[in-house]
Amino acid sequence: LMTRTRLAGLSKGGLLALAMAILLAACGGDPAPLPVVVPREACGPPTSPAPEVDDLGGVAHAVVSLEDVRVGRAFELPDRPPLMNRVGCRFEPHVLTVGGGWPVRFRSSDPVIHNVHGFRSDGSTWVDAALPEAGSELLRVVPRSPQALRIVCDSAHPWALGWIHVFEHPYHAVTGRDGRYRIDGIPEGTYRVRLWHEGFQPRGEDADGRPRYSAPIILTRTVSISPQQETSADFTLDAQSARQAGD
Repeated sequence: LMTRTRLAGLSKGGLLALAMAILLAACGGDPAPLPVVVPREACGPPTSPAPEVDDLGGVAHAVVSLEDVRVGRAFELPDRPPLMNRVGCRFEPHVLTVGGGWPVRFRSSDPVIHNVHGFRSDGSTWVDAALPEAGSELLRVVPRSPQALRIVCDSAHPWALGWIHVFEHPYHAVTGRDGRYRIDGIPEGTYRVRLWHEGFQPRGEDADGRPRYSAPIILTRTVSISPQQETSADFTLDAQSARQAGD
């Protein structure tokens, strides 16, 4: 697989907007789905745990962010805590971005028992609690340190997977279904842009029957943002980057 990313900066009142489109071209075929067993009456049709790629090659659920941000606006908690819902036995959204120390709501919209088991980046458990019925909710505070929290379900839904990325600043975004994202309000300066993707090469299943993919892929580029000037950068997400990330 190969993705090409594009970033563009647009100045407005001394603040910049940053936009990117990820386009994927298949080398030997799209990411192969792994077979899963899904109780249709509660979860609907089977959903592939393979990465989501649209007809034009856009890659969803990649996280793009700026590193080592020293200036800019504060990352303010919204009026209501961010929500990660269980819909059709999936985690929706699949990838959520929040601030360090923010509360996050977990809700179930399914008429089955669910579990929220979250792991910190060091592998330790952050949350492990049940969502026993439709409409049930949990409220938990995420760690303060920046990291990617991996979220799974231990209640007979081993294919279910979600991610919560914790940031100290607001300069980040998750790519949409078409592979596009937008980050607004970036001050003038030179930044390292970081792209994270959870990995896409199948690695079978773990001991609990969860589909496994290659390790998350992290790519970086340095860009300079200036008023009244567009800035572009390309990323490539391919088999080589997956091999370098490892298992």
